[in-house]
Amino acid sequence: MLRYGSRKAHLTTTLMTTGIPENVLKAAEQIQLRDLLDSPTFQPWVVSALSNSTHNSNEPSALTDEDDQFLQFRVRQMMRAIPYEIRRDCFAETARIIRERKAAKE
Repeated sequence: MLRYGSRKAHLTTTLMTTGIPENVLKAAEQIQLRDLLDSPTFQPWVVSALSNSTHNSNEPSALTDEDDQFLQFRVRQMMRAIPYEIRRDCFAETARIIRERKAAKE
């Protein structure tokens, strides 16, 4: 099994298989999740996305990829450690931005 953080295999779930280009994955190695969570620009979106993904992803027991099972476990642990109020504020902020952008287009 690959160690967490050294994923090189593509996801093999029934939802999708990823075809992210290697150059993008290589560039992503220079960005840590901590950077995104600490960024006022990205924080609400990342917390929202991670929270949504942990609530709507496959059950770990349904996955055949042990690396993905472990990754889901670690992300769920991390998300549980973020206080509810912060998660709620992140959802509210992303909803506000989406509403404002929709209104501006109308």
